[in-house]
Amino acid sequence: MIPLAFAQAVLAPHVTFRCICCHIAGQRQGGNALTPYLGFYRNNKPVLDSFLPIRAALEINVTSQLSSDTLLFVHLTLVDYDTNGSSFELGHQFLLPYFPHAGMQYHKVTFDIGTTSKVKTYRNSMAALVGKLSSTAWSRVVFGISNHTDNSSGDPYVGYERKTYVATPVHDFLAIILGPWQGLINKAPESFLWLFSCGALVNNPASFANLHVSVAHHGISAAIAFNAVRFQPSFSAHLLLAFCELVLIQRVSVQQAFPDMLGQSYKLGRHSDVFLFLKKHDLNSVDIFRYCWTHSHLRPWGNFLPLQCPDCGLVDAWTSVNHKKEYSFECKGENCRKGFVFSPPANSRMLIPGKTRISSWIEIRQTRPHDPKRDHHEQEFRSNKDSPTHCSRVVKKVKNAIRKAHGDHTGVTLPSSLKKAIRTYYHEIVDSDSDSEKSDEEAEPDVEDDHVVTSEEREAAARPKTALFYKKECNEWDVAQKLFKEEINDYDKAERARKGLSESIKHRMGHAREWFRNMTAEQEKEVKDAMEKWNKEGAPVDIQAVYRKNNLKKKLEDFSEELRRTMGCRVVMLVSHKKKADKSLAVTLLIVTFRHESKQQSSKKSFSVSSDGIKEWSSTGFDFFAEWSKAEFYS
Repeated sequence: MIPLAFAQAVLAPHVTFRCICCHIAGQRQGGNALTPYLGFYRNNKPVLDSFLPIRAALEINVTSQLSSDTLLFVHLTLVDYDTNGSSFELGHQFLLPYFPHAGMQYHKVTFDIGTTSKVKTYRNSMAALVGKLSSTAWSRVVFGISNHTDNSSGDPYVGYERKTYVATPVHDFLAIILGPWQGLINKAPESFLWLFSCGALVNNPASFANLHVSVAHHGISAAIAFNAVRFQPSFSAHLLLAFCELVLIQRVSVQQAFPDMLGQSYKLGRHSDVFLFLKKHDLNSVDIFRYCWTHSHLRPWGNFLPLQCPDCGLVDAWTSVNHKKEYSFECKGENCRKGFVFSPPANSRMLIPGKTRISSWIEIRQTRPHDPKRDHHEQEFRSNKDSPTHCSRVVKKVKNAIRKAHGDHTGVTLPSSLKKAIRTYYHEIVDSDSDSEKSDEEAEPDVEDDHVVTSEEREAAARPKTALFYKKECNEWDVAQKLFKEEINDYDKAERARKGLSESIKHRMGHAREWFRNMTAEQEKEVKDAMEKWNKEGAPVDIQAVYRKNNLKKKLEDFSEELRRTMGCRVVMLVSHKKKADKSLAVTLLIVTFRHESKQQSSKKSFSVSSDGIKEWSSTGFDFFAEWSKAEFYS
């Protein structure tokens, strides 16, 4: 509040006002000395003789501004596209109170450019509109494009040709749709593009690459796109409103504001990833960031975990273990061992805004064009990087995908330089000395091209990585499904094709049983050897350590409580387990007493007994048990 005594002075000509945020920012820059807040200046000199009293708290960030720069909203909408409840129009409505005396305009344009004549009509009508708007010096221009995309090619639809929607590559589409507006884009200090289109636009590698080039070509400051297959624009409302407040009003840079924008939009994250294209100082290139919402149970590291097990059909039946930032999931089905492993994406960082104990947004800097299929192969490779067998299979899949993409068949050999590049890209999992490279060129690509898998490598690759698999003693059927998963899948596909059956899990189990009954003698031996090993050794040592840390205390308490209720027994337990040091053990004495619940006591507490024999046993039991355990573990 300005004191009445100052009113006349501040209303004089050529007096400017400096808000408290700008005053604080000025003090922080360059190590300026602290000065009283005077507020009003003429020729950079204070108008008032004493400081202005501040009687309120800051409600926005101290680095924020309240911008009144001119702002133009342009919503370009495909003909017959339903925009009811549009988040883009909502953003404009949100900003109206900040522009009570003009300074902002909103224009909705419906386009139908499916033929050459319609393109000409669109350009002429837009030229007239842009001519009128050019009389204003727009500081920022915000475009929103609402349309559908061709799911196979990722091309945006442009309108009708003979009563049918037609599509065109994204670079041609943006050249037509933004062409008449290019003059305003070039003059505006900042321009933004929101693409409210289905995910094929970015999920198709060719379309994504064209979009990348087009954003750079048109000089857009920042563009936002989404990858949900059937994108619902209403989910973007919170993101867009946060953009309006932080970027358009408070003048925070879009890159700095984006984590806070996402922090208010976790429901959008359950629906879609978000892509941010940022113009570099070089007008011909952009940086690309991908933002994924992660949840430890729903979307581990941004990946979709199936709601239903694809092997047995159970729903919401996953059990999980988190070890060294790697999430392992396995189906709880009694006879099912389906599992998934998810690792952190490369070049990713976790964002603080919106972070909870089990969920957050992550930012992934795109150092190359986005390709969902390649990303899937990389995820599979990283999840099994310790298994040469599985990594070799990933490399084989990549080679086969390249052949398929180019219309080639099994008999066509890939160039040796391309094979070498694939192996190098995937950490040179498949050895490639000069002799093997030569044999590669002469061999059949799908048979001789890959590393020959030994029974030991197959067992190591197939060995389950979750402790829950080992709760019950596994049988030959359980092990066969793990060891020969690909062989069973191939047999199932061949049988369904031969019998003309649709792709349904109800046939898979029967075909798997048929394959199991007809195993060769060598396969039966592999299965029996692996079964004996898995039942004897249990889960891998590192997995045992994690499961022991998380579950041992609770398991022992439940067990001792069951004995108390059913048998009236009190329990003393000596528990040992291997340590990381060579042939060393950890031995713990657990004394469990009961009043109303099971409770563990310190191992230093002596037994409350009078028998000399038991007292002697309690003092020497550690040594006896340690020697016995050592013989059991290391014999």
